[in-house]
Amino acid sequence: MNDRPTVYLTFNVIDPDLDSEELESKTQNLLRQLREFDEVERVDRVPDPHPPIGNKAFGGFLAGLLRAQVAPAQASAVLGAIDSVVGSAALELTVELEGKKITVKARNQAELAAALQTAQTFLMHTVAADSQPVTVPAPDRNANPPGLPTPTAPVEVFFSYSHRDEDLRDELATHLAILKRQGIIAAWHDREITAGSDWADAIDEHLNSAGVILLLVSANFLASDYCYDLELAQAMKRHEAGAARVIPIILKPCDWTGAPFGKLQALPKNAKPVTTWENRDEAFLDVAKGLRAAIAQ
Repeated sequence: MNDRPTVYLTFNVIDPDLDSEELESKTQNLLRQLREFDEVERVDRVPDPHPPIGNKAFGGFLAGLLRAQVAPAQASAVLGAIDSVVGSAALELTVELEGKKITVKARNQAELAAALQTAQTFLMHTVAADSQPVTVPAPDRNANPPGLPTPTAPVEVFFSYSHRDEDLRDELATHLAILKRQGIIAAWHDREITAGSDWADAIDEHLNSAGVILLLVSANFLASDYCYDLELAQAMKRHEAGAARVIPIILKPCDWTGAPFGKLQALPKNAKPVTTWENRDEAFLDVAKGLRAAIAQ
């Protein structure tokens, strides 16, 4: 018997609105993103030379199906990040551990949150009931991936952006959700200011306490007097003093190289604007990985 228990996660994309080619594309994209997770030990297509009627196989693999292997101690972190990689696709997820399993389904992103919570609860109870002499912590959203130093406290990340780019800021925040769950960052932007608060004071307070300041760069950002003249100026002062790290995130094509932050290494890779990537999720994934690496340093 294997002395080291393994959690098996089987993903089945069940979106009826996808044709065969779209289903294969979404499966390949999910496979690539899961392989980016440090916590996932292995993820593969599911072979099936004789697929059931109505489910077409591609190259000996069943379309829409993936099977991943995860250590019990890391499974919670993986489940906590699934919503950021699955998107709006309908999904069936099976979680197996020590001969016990549960299958949950979600037709949209709203249902996915509830389904993942059910899977988390099953996993926690299964680990607790397991008589194997294996030390497995309860699911901990603050657990860090292997190899990443554990910070004494989350690094505060400040979003400096134009409100005209709020939709892109929201997408980026979704892709950074796993860093928040693992206790690596505590993200803040001005939409979190509560009613009755002095918004200028709140922004100034967080701008001066943040360890990392993200500049969400676009023509809108460069044209904003508040972003450029106030937030950017203060951010660069703190960066040059070594009190914070400023990271430009290039959202849209614009003439930014002559700006005060033009000398800084930008994300995504090669400073290619997010909106020009063929797959925007891949662009934001690159940003998330870059931010993780910067904090680890």
